[in-house]
Formats: sequence, C-alpha cells, structure tokens
Amino acid sequence: MSGDSPSLPSDPFRIVGTLLARKYRVDRVVAHGGFGVVYAGRHIELDVPIAVKLLKPAGDVDFEVWGELLDQFLQEAKTLAKLRHPNVVAVLDAGFAPIDGFDADVPWMVLEWLEGETLRDSLLARRGRGGRTPAECMDLLRPVFEAIADAHDAGIVHRDLKPSNIMLVPDRRGVDARVLDFGIAKMMKHEPTGDPSSGHTATQSRTSSFTVASAAPEQLSGSRTGPWTDVYALALLVTEVLTDRAPMGVVDPNDHYRKVFDGERPTPRALGVDCGAWEAVLARALAVRPNERQADARKLLADLESTLPDALATPLERASESSVDGGYSATDRRAAEAIHQSASTKKSAAMTAGGPSMRGGRSGTSTRSRVGLAAVAITVIASATGVAVVAMRSRATGSTGAASGAPNDASALGCTGNRACVEAHGGEPWMCRATDRTCVAIGSEDCAARFEPEDLAADDTLWIGAMLPLSGPRADAYGKQAANALDLARRDFANVGGVPGPTEGRMRRLALVVCDATTNARRPAAHLADLDVAVVLGPAVGLKDTIDVTTNVFVPKRMLVLDLFDESPLVTQIPQPEGVPRLVWRLTASAEQGGEALAHVVSDYVEPLLRRRGGPLADGKPMKLVIVRSESATPASILDAFASTLRMNGKPLVENTAQFQQQTFRRNDLSPSARRNIVADIVAFSPNVIIYADGPFFEDPFVEAIERDWKTPSRPIYVSQGVLANAGLRTFVGANAERRRRFLSTELPANTDENFRFVLHYNELFEPKITPGTAPGTIFDVFYVAAYAAAATKKAHVTGADLAEAMRRLGGEGERIGVGPSHIFEAYEILRQGKTLRLSGAGTQLDFDHAAGDIPSDFAVYCFGIDRDGRASEPRESGLRFDHRSKRLEGTMRCP
Repeated sequence: MSGDSPSLPSDPFRIVGTLLARKYRVDRVVAHGGFGVVYAGRHIELDVPIAVKLLKPAGDVDFEVWGELLDQFLQEAKTLAKLRHPNVVAVLDAGFAPIDGFDADVPWMVLEWLEGETLRDSLLARRGRGGRTPAECMDLLRPVFEAIADAHDAGIVHRDLKPSNIMLVPDRRGVDARVLDFGIAKMMKHEPTGDPSSGHTATQSRTSSFTVASAAPEQLSGSRTGPWTDVYALALLVTEVLTDRAPMGVVDPNDHYRKVFDGERPTPRALGVDCGAWEAVLARALAVRPNERQADARKLLADLESTLPDALATPLERASESSVDGGYSATDRRAAEAIHQSASTKKSAAMTAGGPSMRGGRSGTSTRSRVGLAAVAITVIASATGVAVVAMRSRATGSTGAASGAPNDASALGCTGNRACVEAHGGEPWMCRATDRTCVAIGSEDCAARFEPEDLAADDTLWIGAMLPLSGPRADAYGKQAANALDLARRDFANVGGVPGPTEGRMRRLALVVCDATTNARRPAAHLADLDVAVVLGPAVGLKDTIDVTTNVFVPKRMLVLDLFDESPLVTQIPQPEGVPRLVWRLTASAEQGGEALAHVVSDYVEPLLRRRGGPLADGKPMKLVIVRSESATPASILDAFASTLRMNGKPLVENTAQFQQQTFRRNDLSPSARRNIVADIVAFSPNVIIYADGPFFEDPFVEAIERDWKTPSRPIYVSQGVLANAGLRTFVGANAERRRRFLSTELPANTDENFRFVLHYNELFEPKITPGTAPGTIFDVFYVAAYAAAATKKAHVTGADLAEAMRRLGGEGERIGVGPSHIFEAYEILRQGKTLRLSGAGTQLDFDHAAGDIPSDFAVYCFGIDRDGRASEPRESGLRFDHRSKRLEGTMRCP
C-alpha cells in the first residue's frame, strides 16, 4: 500500500500520534472492522514504514468466540514469525498493550509495509488480453510456490490462497510476489494423522473461515484440511493466470458448490485453453479427493517445472463460446472470486493479513454481527440473500400499513426512537420521524425498504428515497436493474458501517426506500416527503411528472433531487427557493451535450468518410442530410442542439437549406399514411446521412421501409442518439456487413475501469447479468454522490438543504477518485481534510457544474458488435469519443 494511503475518520484506540512499545510511531488508521484495526506507522529507530494491527474486543461476542479470535490473531503472528520467508509478509513484533478505555490489554502485531498491487487487481486490469504463457506463469508464481512449500515443510497450511492474498511488489527486476494473510493458517502438528480424504478428522471452529470461490472440496464439506488444500488453491491460481479467466465462473452459491464437486475439473482445457503437459498436472492438483492430488506445494512445483518444456497455452475453438464484450470475457464478469473479493485495490500486507475479523464464516451465513467488517474483505453472498428477503417483506408489510395512502396518524406513539417503533410493529421497518416524534411505516403501497437490521435501530440512519419504474414494460427494461444498482451501492456503505457522522468515531448508517412510480408519481413522492427523506434519486417518471413532483412536493419540502433520467434542459431550470443551495441536479448528460456530440460525429467523421477516395462524395458533391424527430421534448432538445452546432459542406446548417430536410412526427398519432409520406419524402430527397434521436424511428419501422424503397446506389449512413440497442434494428441488420457499417450512435462511454468494476460487482449478486454496454452505471453513481454528500455534512439531523450545501464539496478541482467500495475510505479522508472530492463514476465523470446543476459529459461513438454467427450484436464502443472540453472527436474508428 502506498505511503500516502487514506486514513479513516476514527481512531477507536486513540493511539494515533503515540508510540507503541516505545519504538513504533502510530501515524494513522488505514483499515478497521468490528475487531481488527490497522494503522500505518514508522519504526522510529530504523526509520522504516510499518503496519500495526490491533485486535479490538467487542461486547456483543460471546466468550468462546472471542477466545478463538484471540487465538487466531496470536497464531498468525507466531506463524509469520516462524516462516521468515522472503516471499511471505514479515511480522516484526507482537505483544499486548494497556490502552485507556479497554478492560484488558490489547493484542497487537507489527508487520512490514508493502507497496504494490494484488494479483487479483493485476488479473482484472489485463482481462481480455489473454493469459500468460507457462514460462511467464512460473516466473510470476514461483515465489508463491516456494513460500508455500517452505510453509508446508514447517508444518503450516495457509488455507486461504487466492489472488487477493498475493501482493505483487515492484523491484528492480519487475515484480516480486508476496504471500499475505496467514490469519486462518493451520499448524499441522496439532492435527491427527490419517487419510486426508476420509473427513473423519475434521477440525471445527466457530470462527474458521475461508474464501468460498477458491475453497477446496474438503473445506466446503468440513473434512480435514492440509497441504493438499493449498495444492488445490495453487492450481486454481495457475489456471487463472494461464487462461485469463476465473476457474470457478459461477455466482450462485449452490451452483458453485455443485461445480466444486463436479466430475469435470476447472482445468485450463475446461476453460478453453490447451496447456499441453500441464493439463494432467493441474487436473491431478484439482482432484476432488485430496489423496489423489500432489502431496504438497513442493511436489506440485516439481511437477510443473519438469513438464514446463512440454507446456503451452493455445486457445481451443470452444473458447469462443464465451462472448467478449468491451475486452472483458463473459466468464470473468461472473468470476466466482468476486463472490468474496477485496474491496481495496491497493493494500498493505497488514490489511490483508486481517485475521478473523476480515472474513466471513464457512457456513455461508453473515458474520458481521460477530466479527465485524474491514474495508478490505466484504462477504456478499449471505447478505445479498438476507437483504432481498427483508426488502420483499418490507414491501408486503408496507402495503398493509398504508395500502390506501392514508396517513399514519393512527399509529402515532409519541416515540422516543426508532427501536421503539420497530418493536411496536413486530420488527417491521418503521421509523420515529424526527420532526414530530411520530412512528411512521417506511414501506407503503408503492415503496419498499432496503436496509440492514442495524439500520432500523439507529436513530441517525439517513434514509434515501428513489422513484423507479418497478412494474410495467419499463421494469424489465431498466427499472429492476436500477433498483439493484442502488441496493448494491447501499450494501457497499453498509459493509463499512456507513458514512462518518457528526460525532467523532461514530458512523451514520444509510438505507433505501425504493418506490414504484409507474402508475401514480404523486403518491410515492408524497410518501417520501412524509418520511422526511433528505434526498430523492431518479425520479424515473417522465419529464412532465418529474417537473410536477419536484416543483410541488420535493422543493417545497427542501428535499434534494438528483435526476438521472431526464436530458431536457427544463429539469435544471425548475425554480429554486431563495437562500437555499441548489436542490435540483441532473446527473445524466444533457440534451444539449448529446446534440453537440452528434454534430461532431457527422462533421468530423461521417462527412470526411463520404468524401474520401472512392466515396459517394469524392467528386465534391454537397452532402445532404435529413433529421427525423418526434415532437417529444427531449429528442427535440437534442436535435435543436445538433442543428445549431453542425457544420456540413463547410458551412453552418442554416446555410445548407438546399441540402437539408427535417421530418417531424407525433409519437402517439402516426397513421400508416403519414408514415408512408415521411418515407417517400426521405427516399425522394436521397440524403447521405439520416439523423434521429428517438426510438419510435425503429418501433414504427421507418428504417426498414426507407431501405426497401431506396432508389440510388449509395445508401445513407444513420447516426443516432443511443438507440442501437433496439432489438428490431439488430434483427433488421442481421448478418449484412454493409448495413452494419452504416449505423452509428452516441452514448456515454462504457469502457472505463469504474464501469467494468461495477459490472463485476453487480454480477456477483444479480440476475440477469449485465455487460459494460448495458450497465446502469449512472444509477450506481448517484447513490455514491448522495452518500459522500452525507459524509461531508456534520449535522445531526440531515436535511435536503444540508446535502445540497455539501454538494459544493463534490466536483471542482478536487482530488479524483473512482466510485466503488475500494475507494470509500480514501474519499472519507479527503472530505475529513476539508478538501473537494472529484468522482469518476461508472456512468460518467461527475464533474459538477454548480452553476448549471449539471455534469459535462464525454460521449463515445458506438457501432454494432458481431456475434459468433456473424450477426449484429450488442453495441460496442468504436474507439471514437467526443471530448466535451476540447469540443473535438478524438480516437480511431475500430468498428468490425
């Protein structure tokens, strides 16, 4: 981890700035959970950076569990001290310290400070570029094998080997792999001997834990573990490095368990790579029965070394069965390692050597209430299931609590806190409304709560509202994905305890109220206002209803509105109350920006393409263009901006009257005769380019009719605003390469690191899977915006106006970080220092224009991809992007 790593806002032991054991200066917190706290510091005598880890007692853990946690913590220190291998993170010291506020002395250990990245991060960064050669695999992983072999010789089994527990540390020769996290290592001298496959000598512990995605069969079945367990994990590492794909490519826990015991082993050949002589070696190492594997890491290393001359890495034809989108394989988007992956991209060895407080339990149930969570290890399987059940139950109870939208006056209790309201209503999600001390149901006919159990009891929980289309045709199109994306972000913050609150060392929890706004936008809007939620995300209710509920419900209640779905300039022009910071923001690209990008695609790429040698305008003829538009407000705004920006034939559009036509139609009043007339006019004009910004251009098949009736040899190029995903158009284009090359579209960029990490994160938990091109990244982003605004305010009771004021801390010239769980504590530290935070979102760069209430956006140019049958598939980025700063189209076209 870098020496300028972020610190956390709280110091539970209050030892920052002090000396530990009279020689270790404690500088700042870098990670903590319910029990483990990691500090960055310095050895004052040697003048070298160090990491200090302390084990924190907690009152909600029974004595037996605490004893096991303490044993594991001390055992890790002893294990690391015993190994003393150059490729194992080194423990420098350990002991107990009396600390004020704690009844017993606190155990601590000091570890070396490492800088670099984990193997997991390295693998994800190179996804889509193919695996390494066998020789490269050995160069990279030989230090890991040698470290584990020495551990086996010393009678130590790691039992949690995975890419995120291997640090790649830069050195003069490149990188050196270091093994981390011996927190659940096992000393074999304490184990009875016997047949490793029998399972009759299983060792059980209430705190035993491992990572499900890289667990050997004996770990999942509760059988005896040993060196053979590490052999299995090492084989998985080799397979992933060799193939560029996660061996256990499933997300559902039940499917994962079945695959672990399946007859077909997760070897390179099963993943579509022929590795020659290594296939048999790895198949043996991945055997279900432990006694069929190599005895230990040294034997596996010897087998791999001896067969290296006959090893290779050749993709098989079957590898093409995994589609690749945006450079990332479909299997990796479902990588099972992500079931239990680190939330940190760059970690110190001490952080990943987190012991029991940083992992989930073997049973698959959440252990957060027992052992807490650290910033660097998030268990998501059980919490995903639990939260989903709670959310559905909340929806049901809410519908009975306020089925007709009636007020909750009948259940007023003169409450003293949330816990009393929850207990009075059978544990269901109710709150004690702070403004009038009345118990109110969080759920309603339209709204459901999504929360962690701790959220209901905390009086300072910040409830965030959202209005989405959760029923009707738009639900499957994007409403349900949007709700999942918001809940995913909510879980990210729940896993770290929330956001910093007004009291030093106390975190404020965040929870969601997600409302279906399909049939009656006013009703859920009124419910959110009744709950006194400070911020509303969405609202996906159409421009007219958005303006209505914002103007008449949200703004009068001083609620912050973060609009995600409306591109119209009318949104940010909604009147704001005087003396209050801006309450209405748009967090998606504006229509004007979209139109400007479209214009530059035509003038900077399409017209030069048509004029090049052999093109239809090579002889200097003027380019002709048609705009097709509906009378809807947003498409009209896009195309108005397009028309005012475009230059064609060397002149503004207004000077091209003879080469320009516009066709306008009503979306809800398009008769067959009107459609025929529009098509006939377009065909007669014979344009080189057709511009459109509305889906009905395809739904009422204009394109098919135009192409059928076309008269001239040179057919038009179609340029759109974000509608290439239309299934009907893809079917029409089919396998026709000439047609495919004539369709282009502009949309927000999808091939970004933040978006890819979000897609991986989303696909861990939800079905159907998404791709970078279909990801609801802006939805994920908006929760992070609201959360960081909450982190920037220190008010005990947070209002929309407070969050609006805090929005001034987001954007500007601040430090740039990406959304996602790995950067949460970094963001907290930036805000704690009073600095401005600039976010790179999964959907767009969140560079807020505070005067306009908007975010300037770049746009990517998209074209159709090609599936394995040669047919048009999901849109993909072409390599061209419109940069909103330079007002230029940049990059190189790479459409298939």
